[in-house]
Amino acid sequence: MKIALVFDYWTDFVGGAQTAFKQQILALVAAGHEVTAIAPKGIDLDLGASHHLFIYVPFSLPGIRLPVIKNTSKLQAKIEETIRNVDVVHLHSEFGLSAACIDVARKHNIPVVFTVHTFFWRAQIPAFLAGITAAFVKRFHSMLIGRPTSTTPLDASKVDRALRNMTLWTALQADAVISPSQHQAEVLRSAGVEKVFCVVNTTTERTDERPAALTSIEVPLKVFWVARFAAEKQPLEFIEAVKLATRSLAPGSLEVTMAGDGDELASARQLANGEPNIKILGQTARAEVQRLLAECHLSAITSFGFDNQPMTVIESLYASRPMLYVDPNLREGLAQGGLLCDAPTVGAMAAKLIELAKNTDLVIEASKRARIAYEIFTPEHFIVAIEAVYRDAMLTKQG
Repeated sequence: MKIALVFDYWTDFVGGAQTAFKQQILALVAAGHEVTAIAPKGIDLDLGASHHLFIYVPFSLPGIRLPVIKNTSKLQAKIEETIRNVDVVHLHSEFGLSAACIDVARKHNIPVVFTVHTFFWRAQIPAFLAGITAAFVKRFHSMLIGRPTSTTPLDASKVDRALRNMTLWTALQADAVISPSQHQAEVLRSAGVEKVFCVVNTTTERTDERPAALTSIEVPLKVFWVARFAAEKQPLEFIEAVKLATRSLAPGSLEVTMAGDGDELASARQLANGEPNIKILGQTARAEVQRLLAECHLSAITSFGFDNQPMTVIESLYASRPMLYVDPNLREGLAQGGLLCDAPTVGAMAAKLIELAKNTDLVIEASKRARIAYEIFTPEHFIVAIEAVYRDAMLTKQG
């Protein structure tokens, strides 16, 4: 098939959506498909696609580094030259570039598929600014897509509702919608999206020798946390949990390494200052992340009510490492290869860390399950599932 994959964000930014986008390109190309990647022109000028169309962007939205791309007739004309003969347009975002691709696809009767990387947008906005912020979000998104955005009433705060309607608008334009997790798929259906397929993410990055499952653990228990240092990921709460657990354990029982970038990185370093068992690396290359996963006994994902399907889950399971996690909705891979905390709180995370440090057999058994749980995330599994969605979208368009 000839497939155009579309992304409104900077591809060089560290994030799960970026990783998923790049890995899906590589998986599709390896399976013999002709893939065109369409994205803002940034540092990444080779995403591994068969062809690339990079859009020059002079301005990013401050704070969140969102490239400001408006859906214009000039942009559509540039896109049209590239995608008029593709079989499927596959969106991975919901802003102006994606809207332009939707308009061109409609003109040429090309099916559109949309992967929702998160429907659980969450803004940290003071109550007195909620009204004006929600209005700005609606107007900004409408300006980017070139028409009114969705205003569907959703069970969320005023600002979060406006943010989620950006995603909902795009989902309602698509011939098929993909959710990497069942729990997000259920929420999308309840919001009015009729055709939602669950296709888990994948990664093509495999080491020469896949790490084996754990057979023993020597003190200290090594835990690795990798994500954006942002409020929704709860890095500060996790550090507090580690500090609390440390006070209840024998010296040298627990060692934690954290990697990533974000607006809470400085606060995290300050909070962990003077704690010899907590190491904060900041932004870390992917090869180093893979090495750290292989060297740890356990990884951790501490977001609650925000994530759809973190790419860290796949990378950890590939490394045969179980995950400590706090959100029971994150089922794919974690129901088998995870260790769930009783609650998404500092106290509950600390209690689980203490339990695992004192009884490492629990981690060893979970490591064996994690190795098996990875199988649904292989590129081969992904290709079978995504091709089925593409065929369905193509039949829908023909009908």
